Amino acid sequence: MPPPSPPRRVGLFGGSFDPPHVCHLLVAVTALEVGGLDEVWWIPLLQHAFGQKRPEPFADRVEMVHRLIAPYAPRMRVDEIEARRGGTSYTVDTVAALRAIHPEARFRMVVGGDLLAEIERWKDAGELVRMAPLVVVGREGSEIPGRAPPPGSLLLPITLPAYGSTAIRARLAAGDRVEGLLPERVREYIEARGLYRGAGAGGDDGRPGARARS
Repeated sequence: MPPPSPPRRVGLFGGSFDPPHVCHLLVAVTALEVGGLDEVWWIPLLQHAFGQKRPEPFADRVEMVHRLIAPYAPRMRVDEIEARRGGTSYTVDTVAALRAIHPEARFRMVVGGDLLAEIERWKDAGELVRMAPLVVVGREGSEIPGRAPPPGSLLLPITLPAYGSTAIRARLAAGDRVEGLLPERVREYIEARGLYRGAGAGGDDGRPGARARS
C-alpha cells in the first residue's frame, strides 16, 4: 500500500483585486516559488466589513483574476468562496470555512509587509494566524515592524513594488496608459466591459493581502 500523500501547502491570497495587476501577480509568484507553497488560491473579496467604496462587480473581478493568473494554472486558481458564503467578509471566517471544506490542505495566508502591523487588529487574529500562518512579502515603502511577527510566520527577504489598484483605477478613469501595470489580457477585458470609466472609486488600495478585517 503506497504511503499517504503529504498535505497540500496552500497560500490564500485575498483582496478586492479591483483590478488585479502585475504587482499582485509578483506577490503570488514570490510566495509560490520562495515561500514553500504548492499552490496559491486567490480569494476575491465580496463585500468589505467597513463600508469602503463599492468595488466593481464580483463577477468582473473574478474574471480579471482568472485572466491574470491563466499562465500559472494549475498552481494558481481562483476560489469564489466569499460569493458562496455571502455577506460581509471576515478573513477568519473565510479561512475556517476553507479548512472545513479542504481538511487535506495546510493553509498559509499571503500578505504584504505593510499589513503585518495590522494583523493583530483583525477579527480573532490569534485564531486566524493559528489556522493559516503568514507568508509575508515585503512591499516597497513599508517597514516590517520591529516586534516579533505572529508565531509560524515566514518573512521573505524580498521587497516588491508598491504600485496599487487605486493608482491604476485613476489612470484608467483618466484614459492614461497602463502598459507594464496590467497584462494585455486584463486590459482588454476592462476595455470591453467599460470598467473604471470616469471615476477612481473601488475597493482596496491594491495592498498585497488586503482583506476585510475586524
